[in-house]
Amino acid sequence: MYPNDTNIKITFTPKTNDASTQNLVFEKFKYFLSRVLQNSMFIANNQKDYETFSEYNDKVIDFANKPVDQIVGVTIFSKLEAIGGDYFKINQVEIESWQGENLRFIINSNAPEWELIQSNNDVYCWWTDPEAIFTSFGKNQLTWDELGFTIKDDKKFTVINGGTK
Repeated sequence: MYPNDTNIKITFTPKTNDASTQNLVFEKFKYFLSRVLQNSMFIANNQKDYETFSEYNDKVIDFANKPVDQIVGVTIFSKLEAIGGDYFKINQVEIESWQGENLRFIINSNAPEWELIQSNNDVYCWWTDPEAIFTSFGKNQLTWDELGFTIKDDKKFTVINGGTK
C-alpha cells in the first residue's frame, strides 16, 4: 500500500443550454472528484480485499485492474460520462501522479485503455452507472437525490413592493 498524489484535469462540453441542469451535473462531478476520490484507498476489483480494507477506511474504491494512472483515468472518464449522460460530453481526462513518476496520460474516447476496464461476463461496473455508486461491493449506497442533488422546481416570481409607502 502506497500513498499517492494525483493531478487530474478534465475537459468537457455541455450538451444542454439548461443552466440548472448544467450546474447540478457539475456539482455531481465535483462531489465525485473531491469528496469520493480524495483520500480514498484504491484497490483492484477483489471482494476479499474490499472487505479487508473497508475495516480501516470507509472510502475504498475498486477498479477493474490494478489502479495505475491509466486505469484510474479511464475509470474516471467512464464515470463522468455516465454521470453527465445527456448533459455533458467528456472530451478528455488528463492524469498524472507521484507514484506514476508524474508521467501525464491523456485519456479520450479512443484511448486504448478502454480495453483494460471492459467487463467480462456481464459483471456490474460502478463506473458505468450514473448513480452515486462508487464501488462494486458496497451496501446501502445513497442515490443522488438522497445526497441532495436535485433541481428545485420553484420558478415562481416574487413581486417585491419596493419604494412604496
